[in-house]
Amino acid sequence: MNIDTINWHGTQVHRIVESIESSTLTFEVDYPSGDLDDKYSPARIVFEDVATCRIQEGACAPPLVILDASLCGAEFGRSIVRLETGWGYRDIECKNVRVEKP
Repeated sequence: MNIDTINWHGTQVHRIVESIESSTLTFEVDYPSGDLDDKYSPARIVFEDVATCRIQEGACAPPLVILDASLCGAEFGRSIVRLETGWGYRDIECKNVRVEKP
């Protein structure tokens, strides 16, 4: 899994939808349009074939902002993606992640 092609820094999360039927987590976000400007556009970050999601975050005022992401391990054929946020972190065990732009 390659997560380096996704521009994580500054992504603002508005809603997270879990689909039990398709084993996905979909983050509805404002996604950075480029590396150097402050322009954002609506997008979805979809984590596929999700087995677990561990949340270690404190209480803070919205919005939830993703600061960085890294691969921090693997279990049972899935990668563990760690999302560093302004509130703490989330570990998502999944097989793939992709960005969908309208």
